[in-house]
Amino acid sequence: ILPCDYQHSQILDDELWGSLVHPLPAGARLAALMDCCHSGTGMDLPYEYTLSGRGRGAPGAWTEDVNPCHGLGDAVMLSGCRDDQTSADVRLLRGGACGAMTGTLLGVLRKN
Repeated sequence: ILPCDYQHSQILDDELWGSLVHPLPAGARLAALMDCCHSGTGMDLPYEYTLSGRGRGAPGAWTEDVNPCHGLGDAVMLSGCRDDQTSADVRLLRGGACGAMTGTLLGVLRKN
């Protein structure tokens, strides 16, 4: 998502939460993929899963945000990096370019 005034403004995680997560009704599900720089908490979801020892919590653990915002629906986000990192781009075998996480996910989906 790139706003037309990107040179002067950015889409904030609070805006994504308010526009996408908060309006979800009970029973609705949202899956988001954010393969962009500084996207670790890109949708302000109330929990973070730490895969390795580099997040807020212990490896393999869920950590609740200090000031969590809970919605009625079920939202999950996969992020290409933490808030303090930049994402990498890769070349696909077919010649195109994409984010490293997107390329890996597409490869896994094609195999399965």
